[in-house]
Amino acid sequence: MAIAFLERFDIDDAFYGKTISVFVRDGAAAIPAQHKKRVAVIYELSKLFEPGRSYPESEVNRIIRAYNDDYCLIRREMVSLGLMMRQNGIYTRSLD
Repeated sequence: MAIAFLERFDIDDAFYGKTISVFVRDGAAAIPAQHKKRVAVIYELSKLFEPGRSYPESEVNRIIRAYNDDYCLIRREMVSLGLMMRQNGIYTRSLD
């Protein structure tokens, strides 16, 4: 994987794979309490969005809600982690 974003949080391929297999399955995502695991899951969910494409907030909410009802938390986490940028209610997936 060697993705710079995940490396910042000391997340390697093995940890990422195991975390995703536990928390993201059957079209649903649980949000872990442990920060490192949460980052991995939020990153995985951010891959639902095409890098560089703009999305209105309602579309972001709809896409996330298909995996977890707490779309507000996930959306905020994506922005705070720098995975998405928000400007005037429009969200853009950051480039990896």
